[in-house]
Amino acid sequence: MSKEYLNYLLRQRKIVLIFFFACYIGIVMIAATTAGVKEAMKSGTTAAVIMSFALTYALPVIQLSYVHRRRSVDQYFALPVSRKKQIITEILFMAAVCIGYYLVTSLGLYVTVGHITMRSLTFFRLTGVMVVSMIIMILVNSYLFLLGNNIFDGVVILMAYTCMPLLIVIVQESFGSSMVAGGARSFDGIAGYFSPLYLCAEHVVRVMNGTAETGIPAFVLVIVYAAAAGYGLYRAYVQRKTERAEQLSDNPLAYPAVINIYAAGILFGLGFSTVSGEVEYILYMVLAVIYIIAQFVYRRKLEVRRSYIITFAALLLITHAVAYAGWVTKGFGAAYRYDLCESGALHYDYNAYVDKDLSSLADDSEEGYYSKYDRAVNIRWSIDIPTAQKEKYQDLITRMEEYRKECIREFYAPGYAKKNRCGSLDVFARSNPGANDVLHPFYYSLVKPIPMELLKKMNTYSPVTISYDDADRWVELNLEEYLMQEE
Repeated sequence: MSKEYLNYLLRQRKIVLIFFFACYIGIVMIAATTAGVKEAMKSGTTAAVIMSFALTYALPVIQLSYVHRRRSVDQYFALPVSRKKQIITEILFMAAVCIGYYLVTSLGLYVTVGHITMRSLTFFRLTGVMVVSMIIMILVNSYLFLLGNNIFDGVVILMAYTCMPLLIVIVQESFGSSMVAGGARSFDGIAGYFSPLYLCAEHVVRVMNGTAETGIPAFVLVIVYAAAAGYGLYRAYVQRKTERAEQLSDNPLAYPAVINIYAAGILFGLGFSTVSGEVEYILYMVLAVIYIIAQFVYRRKLEVRRSYIITFAALLLITHAVAYAGWVTKGFGAAYRYDLCESGALHYDYNAYVDKDLSSLADDSEEGYYSKYDRAVNIRWSIDIPTAQKEKYQDLITRMEEYRKECIREFYAPGYAKKNRCGSLDVFARSNPGANDVLHPFYYSLVKPIPMELLKKMNTYSPVTISYDDADRWVELNLEEYLMQEE
């Protein structure tokens, strides 16, 4: 670190630092005073945490923007300070600002009101986690900003990588809803591992809630991200060529990676919908146009190159080939990847809108619903099976699982997307019998109702309810009453 360079930064930024600190304290105090005495510490600390993480994005843009300007980069790199010392000093300066703001504010909160509601161990643990998290985020965000060759590109690339885990979530949700019968639960939480911000923020939240334990994979990943960012800063700053300033951001990890990763992610989502039977050609055309526009922004030139079309076509073929492979393998096996009685209770919930003979799904169109010659009814049935009494319900579980597998086969049958679906079978776990929580859920849309034989067996374990509208009077009967009425 260079003390002279640090003093220069302090003199240059002192007015801005004072202004930011005043805003920081003001927002924290507003959050704390409007929350009441009991929640003042938590509310104020939450505001401080959010603003501190926001500063880890703003400060790299403010402090390192000179690298992206031709006139300033030569001046800074010509200073009698090595580049290595410059970047180390910059990182320490930014970290000191974030940490200093947080320490002063959080300590003031704790001394005034926080000692009443927050244990001292929790406060010090939270402080330590925040210090480490802010250093890591400063390293990561500084590197991402330096991937660009001008300020605009640096900001775009920084935000693109920050939002990339959201793209993974979207792809995951598309995969689960379009490709996996019941919805995919095998990949829950995977997107968070691609986000240093999420990993750091999750740890902070755990400490604030008194559950500071984190998994080894998350801890290792945070260290890996910090180490990778440190090495990246050496390459992007210490070894940086000054002539890069205001040039095209053609680093392989800059626009070339960002544009193609986002295009591939969206194409995966479209591919999942396409192979499951729902083709939206207009979306492909829109995406192709956006892809070319993104290339214009990257190249700073309105020119359609053959490489754009070839790359987009290759991404289209690869993503759709993967989607087709996922479809024929039942979501890469995810449709059958579940366990029964994973917690305190196994829950089944059946709901269907059927014809009056209970043998086929009713027409849910307006004409069918209001038909004068047909009366549709709604079937409801649910049961909580305690894990400790699983053997007692084994016959029911076996039959329900057979029907569940039939629902899975129907999902992958040709034309499923166009079939009338007016019923659902939900299978999930509960922490305890009768609880309201939903754990490990799977939801199946039905193209045909549960057969009468199984319906009667279900009724022996838990009442099956039949309800319908009869001349503006709502009728609700159990299965036996309804069958006797229909005879």
